Amino acid sequence: MISPLTLFALFLPIILSQITTKPRPQPENVYLPLVGRCCNIIDDAVKLMNCVNASTYSNMDTVMDSIMTSYGPNLGIAIVTYATKEIWDYTAYSLAVNEAYAEMNGYIMIHLDPSDSDYDKNDARWNKVKILEEAIHPDRGWARDMDYVMWIDADLIFLDMGLRIEMVAAAHPTAHVIISAEHAGSSTLVNSGTVLVRNSDWARQFLSDWWTFADRKLHSDQEQFDMLYHAQKAERNFPKYISILPPDALNTDPPAMTKQLPFNQVRQSI
Repeated sequence: MISPLTLFALFLPIILSQITTKPRPQPENVYLPLVGRCCNIIDDAVKLMNCVNASTYSNMDTVMDSIMTSYGPNLGIAIVTYATKEIWDYTAYSLAVNEAYAEMNGYIMIHLDPSDSDYDKNDARWNKVKILEEAIHPDRGWARDMDYVMWIDADLIFLDMGLRIEMVAAAHPTAHVIISAEHAGSSTLVNSGTVLVRNSDWARQFLSDWWTFADRKLHSDQEQFDMLYHAQKAERNFPKYISILPPDALNTDPPAMTKQLPFNQVRQSI
């Protein structure tokens, strides 16, 4: 039997190539039987959103069936985002692109809205923290059977259809939270436009602490992340359990209109 360390060594070149510094060739044609049915209604954002939402749940059933019946090293990956109807004119299209990416790679993609995920009515940016915590709740979490859950802001799209999120996670084997740094000159340490969390007790506790560490009315989610990180960095060995990637790894080094590079694998517009 091959040991886990031997397997890691064998796959290390593939793992390290996930966050790439050169453009990766993209497929000319992809088979997308679910979200592909929405392509003929791209002129109507509301109808497109409804179609894509329906395809996400069909894809979720397919992926869950596969995870529950298959054997091997594949990890269950879920992607989640949140948007209000006021921005559907944009997010209908970003969600369609991201659902195509998820369906192609065998991931779950979920789009939430204020009807069931408006945990902080003062600042919608805070909702991501509670959404992630609730997603991996061991009893009631919709992603409790997943290995990792990735939050993405509604204005982020995947550009690299070959990006494997599980390989990004494998490159940081001790990390329970993987997040990109904020751009140079920013007042905060991280950019929470993407947050990849392991389905673990450690991640659940960190998300709970992030949510409750200070007064959310006084601080943004990124500011409070910084406060928690610096206050407990040594005590909880955060550098071991939290991997902070470069600004354009799994995110955009803003502004995208001038700093987007050919090999960047995602784009966050705002």
